[in-house]
Amino acid sequence: MADRESEKLKRCYPKLPVRYIRLAIDLAFWHPITCLSAGSPKVIAVVGRYMRNFDMLIRVAESLLKQRADIRFRWLVNPDFVLPDEVVRRLPSDRFELVRGLSAEALRHFYRESWLFFTPYDNVTASNAIVEALACGVPVFTTNVGGMRGYCPNMGGVLVENNDELAMIAAINDCLDSPEKRARLAAEARKVAVVTLGWDQAVNAHLEFYKEIDAAQNSRCRLS
Repeated sequence: MADRESEKLKRCYPKLPVRYIRLAIDLAFWHPITCLSAGSPKVIAVVGRYMRNFDMLIRVAESLLKQRADIRFRWLVNPDFVLPDEVVRRLPSDRFELVRGLSAEALRHFYRESWLFFTPYDNVTASNAIVEALACGVPVFTTNVGGMRGYCPNMGGVLVENNDELAMIAAINDCLDSPEKRARLAAEARKVAVVTLGWDQAVNAHLEFYKEIDAAQNSRCRLS
């Protein structure tokens, strides 16, 4: 599920078949809407807590909310998660909202009504949230850690180095200020999903891998 693991395995076990297969998604369910509602606030969607860079997320949100009156953050979290009091004091409650308990349909709407998706990671192999956002045609802004380069290959969003909040803030502002750029990134995000993250691609990749394993096994049997 991440190219870094496949490369390491190839080095450690050079005689074994190894193939990098991305996380896949139901593209018929996770798909974009035609356009965002005119005049709606520019919503920045955030999803999840595990392995996320919480401190960077809060620093970026605090800075952007101070700079701009036209945005609000909506962060999907587990039902029992509570923001620390010192964080609550730094963020305006009317524009930094915690969201909980969404159905699949409501989660899809959550993505599709967002101007962009922003979730920084400290480390990650693959992320359901990333592929869901891409499939819904939502530009992805995250950190260049783990397997993210394989899911956002310079298209459909922006990767910045971990903890570089200034680069992240600049990139997000650039997207917020330009509906044309947002539209281009949104189209690229959906294209990345269609080309690399569909069930058909995953099934075919697995079938090819099984053939490779079978061929390697048959070759060993003949040699023995």
